[in-house]
Amino acid sequence: MKANFNKLADFSFILISVVVLMLTLFNLPYNLVTILRFLWGYIGPTTVLLVPMAVFVLAVVFILPFGRLRSKDVTTELLRVICFLAPLLGFIGTLLGFSSGTLGFKHGFDTKAVAQMAVRTGQGISSTLFGIVIFALSGLILRYGVREDSTNISHLLAKISHALEEVSHE
Repeated sequence: MKANFNKLADFSFILISVVVLMLTLFNLPYNLVTILRFLWGYIGPTTVLLVPMAVFVLAVVFILPFGRLRSKDVTTELLRVICFLAPLLGFIGTLLGFSSGTLGFKHGFDTKAVAQMAVRTGQGISSTLFGIVIFALSGLILRYGVREDSTNISHLLAKISHALEEVSHE
């Protein structure tokens, strides 16, 4: 019962942290709205999914000093999903940036179309870099911040063999 409570407590702490961070980002004055607009202009449409992932990973980084995560925890599973999806979303942002940038050339090559292509290409590359940074941070957390459960097969086999040795010696 205690293990389930710890999992629920960890998950609720992270969920509350993410909700509080997101609410403060959207309810604070002009400065934070400007930051979100900057991120939208810098990363592009994948900002909608990449920024909440980054906030979640940063929330996990802030709670790591209080204890390591368990390998079968909901937080760890969400980190694994983020570790998988972040680079893919960054690459999708690259494809969206390149495709929207080339749409400006349908009426000819003018300075406005070239400038739009440069901006959209920059957004595409930035979204890929942002996705890779989220991937790297969540991968490091998964590698060094997760405690293995004692239910893995080698540990279980060692316990069984130790019990059999005790029985055979008696």
